[in-house]
Amino acid sequence: MYLTHEEYKEKGGCMTSSAFLILESRARKKLDLYTQNRLQKLTEIPEDIKTLMLLLVGKLKSHEERDTGGISSVSNDGYAVSYEKGTEAEDALESVMLSLIREYAAPWCFRGIDGRCGG
Repeated sequence: MYLTHEEYKEKGGCMTSSAFLILESRARKKLDLYTQNRLQKLTEIPEDIKTLMLLLVGKLKSHEERDTGGISSVSNDGYAVSYEKGTEAEDALESVMLSLIREYAAPWCFRGIDGRCGG
């Protein structure tokens, strides 16, 4: 665990412990993917990574709260419902999370000759 619930609350987080643990696990798995598990070998987690985890958990929480079941618009006159493509919201979330990971965890996510983290 890169950020405990207590640290999360100290940094201004307001989720319950059980909700936090679920989203922290998802955020940690995403971070481990892009850092190739390098952070797991650290004996002390840097503040940048704790801040990153706070941000990632927040993005995941916001994404879940905005989940509309895929409905992008509703028209009442002739009753029409438009559905967003399932991947649009997920792609946007992935892009934001990758951007944050590149910003805060760059030293741990070098993945090749071009020096980029992720795709």
